[in-house]
This record gives sequence, C-alpha cells and structure tokens, in this order.
Amino acid sequence: MTDASLPLIDVSALVAGTAGRDAVAEQIGAACRAHGFFYVTGHGVDAALVRRLEALSHRFFELPEETKMQWRMALGGRAWR
Repeated sequence: MTDASLPLIDVSALVAGTAGRDAVAEQIGAACRAHGFFYVTGHGVDAALVRRLEALSHRFFELPEETKMQWRMALGGRAWR
C-alpha cells in the first residue's frame, strides 16, 4: 500500500470472530484516520449481490442531480451518518 492508494483489508477474522480480529480493527482504524476509506475482502457477501449493488449504484449516480438530491444527507439526519 502506498499513501496514494486505499488500503485493502481482509475482515474475515471479524466475521469469524477469531483471534485476528484485534489486528483487523487496528487496520480499519488506521485506514479511517489516514484515508477515510478502505476496500474490504473476506466479508462473505455473495458476489452476485455485490455486482447487483454496483450496478444499482451506477444507475443512481447517473440520475439527474435534482433527482439524487431527493435523498440528500440533510434530509436523513443523524441516522444517515
């Protein structure tokens, strides 16, 4: 990982509840402080569901700005954070 790239974190220890979960938590904390974002592997989410989410995300972000603003953060309050 370089400072210009986002970290890739395997969270399988968190999912399984194994001894490595503390190290994963430390990696997540460091990634959040350094980048604010990170990629996740080992989450166990079905690949077909991930592809569907990505396709739906593309459809949403292709919408006109006015349409997307119907779901802006300011309308969701604290629950959307």
